[in-house]
Amino acid sequence: MILNNSTKFNTLEYYRQFVEDIPDKSGVYYWVYWPFRDTDADSDDIDLLLEHIRIFTITNLNLAEASNTGYKFNVIVQEIRFSGDEIFGLNNSKKTKLLAFLKESKRNRDYFLQFLKKISFSRPFYIGKADNLKQRLSQHFQRRNSEILVQLENQNIRGSDVLIGYEIIENDYDQNVNVILEEIAQRIIKPGLTKRPG
Repeated sequence: MILNNSTKFNTLEYYRQFVEDIPDKSGVYYWVYWPFRDTDADSDDIDLLLEHIRIFTITNLNLAEASNTGYKFNVIVQEIRFSGDEIFGLNNSKKTKLLAFLKESKRNRDYFLQFLKKISFSRPFYIGKADNLKQRLSQHFQRRNSEILVQLENQNIRGSDVLIGYEIIENDYDQNVNVILEEIAQRIIKPGLTKRPG
């Protein structure tokens, strides 16, 4: 899958098996949670789609942040995407309308999945930079200087439900440009498992 003609995505499962497909070049990379890869909009099995939506709703790939006030309190804050395990945190009336929309036609299911993909890919849960994409992603896969796989395993997220994409920074740019682009992306997107920008 290619996004914006420059970002190529494949599953974590794929890249762990075929790490040689990742270039030995400088770049910025993105991790996206997308549990809908085996969801078929043509299928009338709405229950499978709803199960994927339920799993998507309860999965929270955001690290808690701690702050010490210096006097009296230590505060831990964690972003909550949706309240409870209701579909997208919707109230019953809205949930009923969404379900009716999804059941109505393949076209509606296609539209919904494309909409959800667009907004999901606009906020990856992790963004990183590398002077050598293959080497850095291999470190993640081998759990060297990385806790991402532990976070995914703690939530029982399959490698086929995580897409990894990257953009190559061409050699004729200053080598530090990837660091700057990573920080800009992190500050705008605020990915949940990124500990600090830059």
